[in-house]
Amino acid sequence: MTGGWADIPTGLASEPVADAYRRTVDHLLNLQSATSEARIRCPLAVDRCLDYESLRWETDYFRKNFLMGHMGLASVDLGDIDGEFHSLAKTVAAQPRILIHRDFQSQNIHLQDDGIRLVDFQGMRMGPLTYDLVSLLWDPYVALGGELRAELLDRFAASAASAGSLTSADIRAMALAAGLQRIMQALGAYGYLGHVKGKHPFLDHIPTGLAVLRELLGQLVDSAAGKPGGANRWLPGPMPVLERLLTP
Repeated sequence: MTGGWADIPTGLASEPVADAYRRTVDHLLNLQSATSEARIRCPLAVDRCLDYESLRWETDYFRKNFLMGHMGLASVDLGDIDGEFHSLAKTVAAQPRILIHRDFQSQNIHLQDDGIRLVDFQGMRMGPLTYDLVSLLWDPYVALGGELRAELLDRFAASAASAGSLTSADIRAMALAAGLQRIMQALGAYGYLGHVKGKHPFLDHIPTGLAVLRELLGQLVDSAAGKPGGANRWLPGPMPVLERLLTP
């Protein structure tokens, strides 16, 4: 089968699609394992980095094009949201850096001849360990079920933890932080493309993306409260300003 995930007719509940997602996570792990080789064979792939400054650009993009451009909020409404964005970017930037695609979501992952093929890889660079993973798992283009998402996160965490000094709990915390970062970038992009560029179909993905952001913020609150998956050094501080702004 050739095409992106959106072209798959069998539905996300089917075992073939679930298996394709498992193979995609394995493909991502293989990409990450090529980081050292890429430094030698393709220096251009590692001469850029999704670092603190780049992550802050993403949340500024979200603030401008989603909070203000889409929701219609004014600067005075945003309070100390920059402090929350700073904490998030600092935490995500501290993750181990590996080779990332930068836009590892369903539209850029194709199935061809029973293999995984990536497109739009011009943004490849060094970046946080879990950034590509969460781009796949919390993808507004695809309503991935919670059970499959948890399985895929466990699959990635087990492999990544075995390769270093991190625990599976560390990697789950990293994924929560990077998930918050990534979904804000996506919502900023939808706001920009829909309102500034006039590509209105992108606005159709905002409700799903916003639901994901609220879900992840809820998980962050639970972690701070000491519930299962509790506080971890790989998590940012609380984000009450953003929670207030997004409360229905």
